[in-house]
Amino acid sequence: MKMNHLIFLSTLMLMSASFLSYADNEISDKETGCKIWNSKSLVGYTISWAGQCKNGKADGTGSLQWFYNKRPEGRYDGDYVLGKMQGHGTYAMDDGSRYIGEFQNNLRSGRGAYLWADGTRYEGDYQNNMMDGKGTIYWVDGSYYVGEFQQDKKFGFGKLSLVLNNPYIKEFADSGKWIGNYYIVEGVFADDDLIASCPSEVACIKQLTQVMQVNGRINAKVKN
Repeated sequence: MKMNHLIFLSTLMLMSASFLSYADNEISDKETGCKIWNSKSLVGYTISWAGQCKNGKADGTGSLQWFYNKRPEGRYDGDYVLGKMQGHGTYAMDDGSRYIGEFQNNLRSGRGAYLWADGTRYEGDYQNNMMDGKGTIYWVDGSYYVGEFQQDKKFGFGKLSLVLNNPYIKEFADSGKWIGNYYIVEGVFADDDLIASCPSEVACIKQLTQVMQVNGRINAKVKN
């Protein structure tokens, strides 16, 4: 569906552009010598760590400030374990976006909330820096999706609620219903696409099972 691809493409572009990714190298605070696992490129980057050190690495609760060519670029306030973000923390980007939640092995993993600079917001499960599990994403016009995600895409049962006058309502003309000022679309999604419209997860499973059974009988006839 065009709307879903456009929304998630813009979302993922913002995420990849604003959130630092990490490689298996270290960078040191020049004042204290305390080390953390560094970003992919060391060129032009420096850090300032205010917190405890263990075996020469950031460990415990503290604050990390990133600089690029001496200009502040990103800040993390939270837990570190042996130089990696581990536990709970807040990562604020210089564009105004921020993530508040759990980290594992330097990645967003667990429960968290991501707020983009334009006001888009996600609250829910993360795995390996991606929306994965159950969660809700809210768009700035008041529309929202609540349901299952996999690798930053809608995947599984969910409900998409589009506010009145949303231009993408026409994409779901035969798949939803009006409740107040919202056009509601419920069903099973796969890689952001709606593959079955149904009022509950149980109903969707039954519907998809019937479709697979019919397809199986058709394939059997073709082979014979």
